[in-house]
Amino acid sequence: MSGVIDTNVLLYAANRDAPQHERAFSFLAPMLTSTRFTVLSAGPRHRSVLSEVIAELRSPSGNLFFDIRTVALMREHGVRRIYSADTGLLQFEGIDVRNPVKGR
Repeated sequence: MSGVIDTNVLLYAANRDAPQHERAFSFLAPMLTSTRFTVLSAGPRHRSVLSEVIAELRSPSGNLFFDIRTVALMREHGVRRIYSADTGLLQFEGIDVRNPVKGR
């Protein structure tokens, strides 16, 4: 599996009272023993990539702040897929959003 794991999936996995807990925990369980993790951090291109992401949005708002930053980090590092329950990410071009906690 390659992609970014959004914070909401981690929170669902940690919160045993969340209805999405079982699915989130089951999704993350195989990764608990993995040694192949990379933490994405802002590099020298981050400011310009961040500006590009903001410019693409028709009406950026405060509640998109973390999504914009996450998408900018993804683009800066060449990552296209994110595992998230956040439907707001669907508005970003070139991002493949997979919801690991969605019911069938």
